[in-house]
Formats: sequence, structure tokens, C-alpha cells
Amino acid sequence: GQSALLIENINTGVNNYSQPASWRLDYIVDLAAKHNVRLQFCLDSFTSVRRTAYFAQWAESPYNIKNGGKLKYPSAFFNSKWAQTTYQHRLQYVLARWGYSTHVFSWELFNEVDGAQAYVDNNIYTWHTSMATWLRQNDAQHPKRPITTSFSNHVGDYEIDATVLDYTQTHKYSTNDFAQPVRQLNLLKTTAYKKPHFIGELGIPDPNNDPQGVHLTNTYWSSLMSGSAGTGAPWNWQGYVFSKNQPKQQLWKPIANYVDALPQPLHTLTWSPLQPEDCGVKSETKPELASFVRVQGLIGTSSNNVKLIMLWTQNTNHTWYLVHEKMRCDSLTGSPADTAIYISLPSGFSSNNAQVSFWDPVGAKGKVASMKVAKKSGIITFPLQAFDACSVALMVTPA
Repeated sequence: GQSALLIENINTGVNNYSQPASWRLDYIVDLAAKHNVRLQFCLDSFTSVRRTAYFAQWAESPYNIKNGGKLKYPSAFFNSKWAQTTYQHRLQYVLARWGYSTHVFSWELFNEVDGAQAYVDNNIYTWHTSMATWLRQNDAQHPKRPITTSFSNHVGDYEIDATVLDYTQTHKYSTNDFAQPVRQLNLLKTTAYKKPHFIGELGIPDPNNDPQGVHLTNTYWSSLMSGSAGTGAPWNWQGYVFSKNQPKQQLWKPIANYVDALPQPLHTLTWSPLQPEDCGVKSETKPELASFVRVQGLIGTSSNNVKLIMLWTQNTNHTWYLVHEKMRCDSLTGSPADTAIYISLPSGFSSNNAQVSFWDPVGAKGKVASMKVAKKSGIITFPLQAFDACSVALMVTPA
């Protein structure tokens, strides 16, 4: 059936808006303000313009001629002048009712628009351009509010992503290791489009197979360490918020604690990725550590001076899938005494010493240790003594 949040539906017809659905949205927006949450307000979904196959709801659309509308086929939604005008009437209502809120961070024109019927055959780029332009001209209370859209395929649509949107998204599902593809997607799209990007949806086939939320933790930290605009939005979030197996604060609180403790806000620095060849793990006693310990991070600069380096180190065997399959995850805590992390510091790191702090990435411990490390030949090296069994977050600043 149709969403309880759909304000224009088969019962209202076009140009009429459900007050029960609108009240529910009022409640959500008010709740977001109460808890200081920012909303990506989704305006429509592919389901409403899909006639066959999965999640098809064209039969219940008020735009359908069988329900009092004027369109014979869902594909006409993107080409009909009547449909576009009618849709803009709905947008006007949305702006009037919820546009006031600063907690409505952005407008998402469509959820997974490539799922629309006959997507390839329609000029959906032109529709996006028209609706985005209209929103920017009519969102009087917040004319610079970002506009986005999403796709079910992780590639997206180059024309729409590159020229219409203020930030891009990727929906990522059903991968055994989220950390690596999340990093690759963030770096790829932020570089290609020169605009923010984040994982707008993520999930695994059955969340019961990951009661500890390992795929979420790995996504969150990998997102932060690859310059994502956000930590990623889990589809099955409610199963973790209300889960008896995982206290809700254990999933989001550790990364929030880390970011809150940064010496200056993220947006005040210019960030670049720490290259794989510039950081890693080494051990003469156990050289194989280098093959299963992944280090990723970002360098934050201001006026060409390095102010901060953020890192996250992960045992690559610690993924939701391998945990579910009960595969052994070698503890980093019990590594040989000569095991160390090394970082080749960029030229802008002017100090001869670095302050390194270690952070619990999955629990409530926050900062667990810190040390002062001398720079030698442009490199700092420090022991693995403060690590969690499977991952650790680090913060490096000039000392």
C-alpha cells in the first residue's frame, strides 16, 4: 500500500492534500527540531511512477487517468505539462507548510528515480532541471537549501549528478565489506563532481545477521575518513535503535564523541585523503599484519599548514559477514611488541613532534590513550598498544 506520509494520493486526488499525512510530517519535523536532527525531505519515489515489477504503485497514483488524473502511462509524468504544473502545486504546499524549518536540511526530488518505468526513454534530466530551478526560485525562506536526488544503481546519472544537484548520493546494499567500497565511492564522486557526497541508503539482506551493527560502524568510520558529507543512512535503522542486542548510543555516539573532540570544526579545514602508500602497519615479527590491517584517513589543512590528521585503522577480517560466519578476527591488541603504525607526514606538518590520541570506535570509552611522538625523516611511528581488538580511531595534531 501507499505510504502513510503521502500527502497527494488516490484518496485525495490531485491538488488536494491529506491532512492526516501532513500532520504526521508536522510531527516528524517538530521531532527533528526537538532533537536537533537535520532531515533530507524526500518529495517522491520511483514507486509512484512504476506500473510493473517490484513496489509498483502506479495503479494507486492520483495522476493515473483511471483515478481521476490525466496520464495513461507513468512515463508521461516526466513529460506532461499538466503533470509538471500539478506537481509544482504540491511543491508549493510543501514549501508553505514545512519550508520554514531549518531542520529540513534538503529537498530530495526523487528516491531511486532510475526505478521509474521506462527510465531510459524519458527526459528525466530536463524534469530535474525544471523542478530544481522552480524550488530554488520559490523556496523563499531558505533559497540556498540543498537539492538532491537518488538512484538505485551506485553509478547514478552523470547529467543529473553533475549539473542539477547540490550534493550527490549513493545507495549501497548487500556487500560483505562496506568500508572499502564506501571509501572508493566517496572519493570517486567527490572528485568527479566537485561537490559533497554521502551514502544515502545502506543495508544488508537480513539485519538479524548483524545484531552488533558491524556494517554500520564500518560505514560510519569509513565515510568520515574519506570525506563524506555524512556517515551514511541505514535503511534498517529502527532495528538498531530499538534493538535489545545493541544499545543505540553504541552505534552513533563513538563517532559523535570523536568529531566533537576535534581541535577545530570539520568545515574550517580543507581536507585531502591520506594516500595508502603514506600510512600503514609494519611488524618484523609478524609481517602479515600489513595485509589485513587497513588504514585510511584525511589530512586537514589551513593556509597550507597541517592542523589535523584523522585516521581509522580496521582489521579487514572484522566485517559483518565474517562475524556472522564466525570467522576468526585476529586481535590487534595482542600483536607483537614491534608492531607499529607509520605515517609519512605531509610537508605542511611543521612541528617536529606529533600528539597522537587513540579513540574507541565502537564503545563508550571515548579517548583511551595519547602519546607524543617525534618526527624522523618526515615520518612518525608509534606502537599498536592502545588498539581495540578489531579497529581504532586516531587523531594526530602538531605538538
